[in-house]
Amino acid sequence: MLGSVSNTGGGGIFNYDDLYVYNSTIANNSSTVDGGGYDAYYNYSVYFYNSTLYGNTASRNGGNIENPYSMYLYNSIVAGGSAGIAGPDVDNSGSGTLTSGDYNIFGKGVQGSGTFTSSAHDMIGTPAAPKNPGLAALSMNGGPTQTMADSASSIGYHKIPVMSSSCNNTGITADQRGFSRGLTWCDIGAFQFGATPSAIRVRPHGRVGGHHPHPHHQHRNPLDPPRHHKTARHGVTN
Repeated sequence: MLGSVSNTGGGGIFNYDDLYVYNSTIANNSSTVDGGGYDAYYNYSVYFYNSTLYGNTASRNGGNIENPYSMYLYNSIVAGGSAGIAGPDVDNSGSGTLTSGDYNIFGKGVQGSGTFTSSAHDMIGTPAAPKNPGLAALSMNGGPTQTMADSASSIGYHKIPVMSSSCNNTGITADQRGFSRGLTWCDIGAFQFGATPSAIRVRPHGRVGGHHPHPHHQHRNPLDPPRHHKTARHGVTN
């Protein structure tokens, strides 16, 4: 989701269901209320895996993310956002629960009255001292959709160990472009620096076929709650 404007919540995604987001870039969207990148209307569970939420803005709260309910983040970047009132990157509002599955970058940290559970390898900044993920501007870096490239000097470069043949045991083996993430270390976010094209088949609309972790077939992470009926969204950027 790139460059959308919403007069309600959720400039990039305004969610009405259980949602899984893999290898996706959600950038430069805006909301005239809350959640420039993401907001939710109902109480459903949301999972982000190896995704990049960057440069989204909200007139009120939650520049990149407004989370009033339940959210799990793995291996993702949430940075560069802005908000008129609270939570330039994340506003974990009300009774919201935000749980890290580890290896996330929260550029300006997490604000709000909800419950935030961080993990050992998260990089968490503050509005006064933000963590800069060191990403290049959106461009066509290979694959069917625009991405924000990291580099060997970026703070998320080669930070995620490969476990059970995937990034942090999540089932992720390729980046947003469908390029292999390799056999030793994965980069945080949707882009893998230095990756080369693999034999992965890329479907239209940015869906990466063959190596995305379907909710019912991916490696189970002990932080995940039991799964029932879920809907999945893979690698969507436009």
